[in-house]
This record gives sequence, C-alpha cells and structure tokens, in this order.
Amino acid sequence: HWDHFFTDLVTFKEKFGHTNIPLSYNADPQLGRWAYFQRVNNMKKVEGKGLPIIVKKRLDQLKDIGFRFHFEKSRCVKRRGRPK
Repeated sequence: HWDHFFTDLVTFKEKFGHTNIPLSYNADPQLGRWAYFQRVNNMKKVEGKGLPIIVKKRLDQLKDIGFRFHFEKSRCVKRRGRPK
C-alpha cells in the first residue's frame, strides 16, 4: 500500500507543485491520512523513537522528493478576499 500512496503523492506534486497535503484532503481522504502518518513517523524519528529500518528508508524517499514534513496550512487554503 505504501508504494501506491507514494505514487499518488508524486502525482499530487506534479499537479499542484507541492506535497503539502492536509489531513482532511477532500479529493482523496486516504492520501491525506497517509501523508499525516508520514509526518507522525518523521516526528518519531526526530524525537529518537525507534522505527523499523523500512520506515526510515521510506522517510528518506519522501525527503528525496521534497515532502513537507511540517504542514503549511496557508499553501492549501485558497485566500479569499485578499488582493493579488
């Protein structure tokens, strides 16, 4: 399953130019949850909590494509009523 979501993430990045998928991504809720859990795994890695080697390798794959481990709400929300 992980590889399927990784492919979906790459497609998302090609379409939108970023990997800042929110947890509540309405177009693909499963991808939003998956991205959230990748961020959780990265937090565990940063905190020095034990992770299986496969998880660490997957986090490296995400890093290689520029995955945003720190969610930026402003990139996903349309700015309404603000001048350009």
